Amino acid sequence: MPPALLSKKAFTLIELLVVIAIIAILAGLLFPAFKNARVTSNRSVTTSNLKQVAAAILGYAGDNDMELPGPLATGQGPDYSTTTTDTLGFRLWKYLGAPEPTASVQQAKLLTNPAYEKARQSRDAPAYVMNQRVVDSAGVEQKPWGVSNGSTANQAPLRTVVVAGWGGDRNDGTRGIDLARVWAMQDVDQKNVATLLGSQPSWFDSLPKTPAHGDARITMFFDWHVESVKVP
Repeated sequence: MPPALLSKKAFTLIELLVVIAIIAILAGLLFPAFKNARVTSNRSVTTSNLKQVAAAILGYAGDNDMELPGPLATGQGPDYSTTTTDTLGFRLWKYLGAPEPTASVQQAKLLTNPAYEKARQSRDAPAYVMNQRVVDSAGVEQKPWGVSNGSTANQAPLRTVVVAGWGGDRNDGTRGIDLARVWAMQDVDQKNVATLLGSQPSWFDSLPKTPAHGDARITMFFDWHVESVKVP
C-alpha cells in the first residue's frame, strides 16, 4: 500500500459519536424555535385571512342594503357551490377574490388556514363557527347571520346598523354591549365547540381535537376587528 494512503488519518468511532451527539443537541435546541416560528406564522396567516373576510362582509353589506351575508350555516369552511347557499364562500365569493359558484365544489382560500388543515380530523370539517346566540343590549337573543333551515322557514340575517345599535351609549343613559368583545366568527375545535354553540354538532368528530393554533384562537368581533384570543 502506498505510503501516502497509510498516512491518512480517519475519524475514530468516538469522534463520530461525539459529532452525532453535538448535532442531536443542536437539533433539540433549534426544534422549539422552529415550532414557535411555525405557530406564529400560522396565526399571522389566519389573522390576515379573517381581516379580509371581515372586509368582504362589510363590502357585501354595502351592496345589499347593509344586510349581513346569509342566512348562514353555523359551521363554515372553504367549500362552496351553487347548492350550498348557506356558506360564506357562496355569499362572498366576489369579495374574496374566489371563483364564481358552480355546481362543482370550489374553495375560497381565505376561509381556511394552514393550522386548521393540519389539525382537522376530516376534509369537510368546518374551520370556523358563526355566533348565532348574541344577547343584545335589551337582553334579547339575536341571530345575526340569519337561520338556514333549507326551507321557506329561513330567517334573514340582520343589518349591520342593527348590530351597531347594540353598542355605544343609550338614550336612557345606560351603555350598550361592547361589540369589541362579542365574537362574530371564531376558529373551532372539539374543546370549544359546545361552549360556543350550546350543544355538540353532528360534525363534532371532524374538528381538530385541540385548538389548531395552540394556546390561542383567532377571532373576529362584531366591531369587525380580528385578534388572537388566549385559550382559557
